[in-house]
Amino acid sequence: MRGLRTPLSFAIGRRDWEEGMEPTLTTGVLAIITGVIAVLGTILGAVVSGRFQERAAGRTEAAARAEERRLRQFDAVLDLTEAISDHRTAMWARGEAILKGDGDQRKRDL
Repeated sequence: MRGLRTPLSFAIGRRDWEEGMEPTLTTGVLAIITGVIAVLGTILGAVVSGRFQERAAGRTEAAARAEERRLRQFDAVLDLTEAISDHRTAMWARGEAILKGDGDQRKRDL
């Protein structure tokens, strides 16, 4: 078989040919299996990396939504506090008007 190229010769290193080693089916099959494992490992690594990126993006979006919701709730509490303060001020002014004996029109305006 010396000098004869087989379909598996691409998987057998050039060094093997130069050193006079006889290529065997086992050597070629092992080289192919090693190549297949390397390709599968690369594909698996890409899939896992993609999933990690997808999950990280999902967490980032969830954090942004939570922050937006927190800001809206904070604004709602501020609006409610302002409305309560305005109401208390109006009730105070109305009470003052009643105690001073202001006219009915003034009480209604307040």
